[in-house]
Amino acid sequence: MIALLPESVSNWDKSEIRPIKKWWSNVRSGPVWDTDKWYINYIGHPYFGGVYYVMARSSGYNQWNSFVYSFLMSTFLYEYGIEAMCEPPSIQDIIVTPLGGWLYGEWAYQKKQKILDNDREVMGSRVLGSTALFLLDPVGKISEWVGGDSGEGTIQNLSIRLSIMPPAASFSPYRKTSLDVDHRYIGVEVFFNF
Repeated sequence: MIALLPESVSNWDKSEIRPIKKWWSNVRSGPVWDTDKWYINYIGHPYFGGVYYVMARSSGYNQWNSFVYSFLMSTFLYEYGIEAMCEPPSIQDIIVTPLGGWLYGEWAYQKKQKILDNDREVMGSRVLGSTALFLLDPVGKISEWVGGDSGEGTIQNLSIRLSIMPPAASFSPYRKTSLDVDHRYIGVEVFFNF
C-alpha cells in the first residue's frame, strides 16, 4: 500500500527497483533518524504496532508477550524486512512502534472486549459496533469475514495459490511459436465465494 503512495508521502525512492540489493544496503546503513511526517511516525506507526499487539492479545497472550510480539513484528518483519527494501530502518520507528503499539494496543484490546461483551453493539448499533471492531482490530475483523468465526462470515470458501502462467496471448490459436520460461509470469490466484 505504501509503495503506491506518491514519493512525497512515503519518502521511498522508486527510481531503482532492485529490492534485495537495496534491502542489504539499507540494512547495513541503518538505523537512521528518519524524516517522515510526524503523523506517520507518531500516529501511524503506533497504530500498526497496536494492530500487532491486539492480534497477540486476542490470541490469548498476556501483555508482556503481546508487547514482545509487537516488537518482533514491527522491528524485524516491517522495519528490517519490508520497509528496508525502500529505506533504511528508522530509529524512532523501532522505538515508537512497539511502545506506542503497547499503549494503544492494550487500550484497543480492552475496548474490543467491552464491545464484544455488549453483543457487538456501540450506542445500541451493531453497525457502529462492527465499525469500531474493525478500527480496533482490523486483522481480527477481516479474519471473521473470511473465516466466519463470529457467525457473520461473509466469505464462505477461500483458496490462495501461487501460479506460473503464460500470457493470455499464448492461448491464441494463431500463435505458432512455443512458449519458453521467459514468457511466463508468476502470480497469486485468489478464489473465494460468498
